[in-house]
Amino acid sequence: MKRNFLFFIIILFTSPLIAQVSLPVTLNFTSNAAAAWADGIVQDGDGGSSKINGLDINIFAADATNFNVFPGSIMKWDNNGYYGSGDGTYNGLTPGPDVTVTNNGVPAMVIKSANSANNFSLKSIELYDWGGSFWTIKTYDNGVFVGSINITFDQVNWNPKTITQSGELIPSYFQNIDEVRIIPNGASAIWPSLNKILLDNPVSPLPVSLYNFTAQYQKENKVLLKWNTASEQQNAFFVLERSNDGKIFDSVATIKGSGTTARTSLYQYLDNTSAITAHTIYYRLKQVDYDGHFHFSKVITFNYQEAVQRITIYPNPASESIKVNIPTIEVNLTLKIYDMKGQALWSRKYEHSSDITPINVSSLASGLYKLVIEKNNGLKTDLSFIKQ
Repeated sequence: MKRNFLFFIIILFTSPLIAQVSLPVTLNFTSNAAAAWADGIVQDGDGGSSKINGLDINIFAADATNFNVFPGSIMKWDNNGYYGSGDGTYNGLTPGPDVTVTNNGVPAMVIKSANSANNFSLKSIELYDWGGSFWTIKTYDNGVFVGSINITFDQVNWNPKTITQSGELIPSYFQNIDEVRIIPNGASAIWPSLNKILLDNPVSPLPVSLYNFTAQYQKENKVLLKWNTASEQQNAFFVLERSNDGKIFDSVATIKGSGTTARTSLYQYLDNTSAITAHTIYYRLKQVDYDGHFHFSKVITFNYQEAVQRITIYPNPASESIKVNIPTIEVNLTLKIYDMKGQALWSRKYEHSSDITPINVSSLASGLYKLVIEKNNGLKTDLSFIKQ
């Protein structure tokens, strides 16, 4: 009995111990794990970092097409002696080997949940590129694009850069995701590096089934905001918010919700801000429950220069007829209306875009339809509209 007890003690103290922690946690890599990273993939728990309970994080250099592991790449941890940054204490992860990967330019670095069902929120990250000027950071949820930002680097003092959700990381792009793609831009982008990745629990989605949140240009420089819900739970109201930079949002209007319902609800608001011609405007919805809890929607953008060149349908929803606005001069157009099963319901050819008159849709049943505009060169434009 005593011998068995001693054997248990030996097993206990010779087995590797990795702390299991819950979010939030900062993945701070402090040492090289060459054997573990020979496959080109770094995981949480490697290189002195914390092991995250219930969330397996993979970090790797990726190809620019499918964003899979870059062929032949490995991952390394290096201190500032390798990078030569302006911060002598800096260290982090970088792709290798140098000859086949780094010197040829790495298309992307990826931070990804091994299970797409397990999301996270990226709160902050420390980045460095020895020769780069700016990167694009894109986020995804189960393969669906969420949002994108650009960041620039210090090319005077060559300091690493920490970005956070209170700074350059637009929160709605980074709060409920399973993949982050960090893409260097320009031929000078070499030796991309990252560390101190602060991950938190994902922000809960809206307690309403929200879809089709859009911003559409209207005459007299107005923006029509529209959104639909398929169902709602204890929804007191929406606050429509607007921003000039995607970071600081101001309240524009409060729109009463439908409480609790399983029916489809349509909301809209006409924003007549005088600043829409100057720059890109950002919009989001703040959904507030009866108990005061609130949630934010994704952020959508409106750009005046793009909007005035866009083909639009109005009114939408429509009851009697729809008008098609084509801002550029087009010839030999064919317009078709399809139902959601793909069945063609109406078709007409026009020699000139100015010949298009209002289209009578009064005989259509209530529901969602698609208007297809076919140009003479074979290009097609698809627009959806709702028949009330």
